[in-house]
Amino acid sequence: MCLRRMASDWEFLKQYERHNLAYLPTGVRMLLLSYIAVYGPEEGVGFEALKHLLMPPNDEDDEMYDPGENNDSFVRLDLSGSAGRSVSFKQLTELVEKPTRVAEENADSWEESFTRSLSPPIPHLTHLSLSHPPSTISWPRLLSFAKHVPTLTHLSLAYWPVPALTPNSTTAVMSSSYGKDVQYGGTNYYSHSIDADFREAAAILRRLATTLYGLEYLDLTACSSWLPALHWKGDGETGIEWALHWPKLCVLRVFSDLSLSADSEFVDVATYVEACAAQLRLESAIMVMRRPRNGKGKGGGRGRWVDVQRDDGAVYDGLWKGAREGEERRKRRLLDTLKEMERGVRIRGSEEDAEITALGDGGHGNAWEE
Repeated sequence: MCLRRMASDWEFLKQYERHNLAYLPTGVRMLLLSYIAVYGPEEGVGFEALKHLLMPPNDEDDEMYDPGENNDSFVRLDLSGSAGRSVSFKQLTELVEKPTRVAEENADSWEESFTRSLSPPIPHLTHLSLSHPPSTISWPRLLSFAKHVPTLTHLSLAYWPVPALTPNSTTAVMSSSYGKDVQYGGTNYYSHSIDADFREAAAILRRLATTLYGLEYLDLTACSSWLPALHWKGDGETGIEWALHWPKLCVLRVFSDLSLSADSEFVDVATYVEACAAQLRLESAIMVMRRPRNGKGKGGGRGRWVDVQRDDGAVYDGLWKGAREGEERRKRRLLDTLKEMERGVRIRGSEEDAEITALGDGGHGNAWEE
């Protein structure tokens, strides 16, 4: 209740208590950011307020001041709703990048100057939430930022738009006097819906997987429209290779955040079913790519078993049950198609379990043993 009230009054607190915020216990400060994401201002925490929360006021003449000394155990940063609004990636980089200091002229020795090196404001970040960004959030800037946080183990990109290098150029073309018009960006208006071409999105995700090699938990809730990019393969090109990339990943959350009721229209049911189908196809693809091949060889048993957390269509088994005609019958039949897909994934999963048991787990262990 106290943290909820603090988050609700954040506009007041960040102004009148700014000199005291950094002295709160580390656990309270980390949790307060999560409350601000839910109960705070729409634009989020704000960069200046975030700095006040992380770093106590210091004397500018204090040459021995280390911005990271207050946050040695500050490992979790929840910027849900703030990233891309009140906190930019450039500003976020300042919090995790080691600050540079000009060599001190009066240092007695090189060793003495070296010992005075500074740590970043957040020196040991492992958990980061960038969920609920604006539609203009930049994937290229995320990729640039990711280079500064190789220690991340938990990341949330829930509600992020389709990965694109030029998201505002979907419908833009360049005229040429030597031939037909050329698409300006790597993705056009029909790339995903008609052509099923996730070439650009898959390439971006591959770069992210290469940079954040140690991820153990990835939240992609409400990203159903681009889940195919996680297992896309084109002519001579591939996206993420699940046998090689993210070998430590244990949990992948891909919930659609969609819900149905007895009053739902057919189009809503179709949208939900397509989202669930995308989740099932992804889960099946990961099973195949991480399938052990006699315990060795390329892709043979590399990486942990991934727990793909997805929607459970069984919660809607009671909807339109017994309908024999009309739109309700169509909606029921559409939902029933999920059962066949889920059955196929379960069968494949059982086969994988049997093969892993026969071959041994290669020393990797199970996700829940971590």
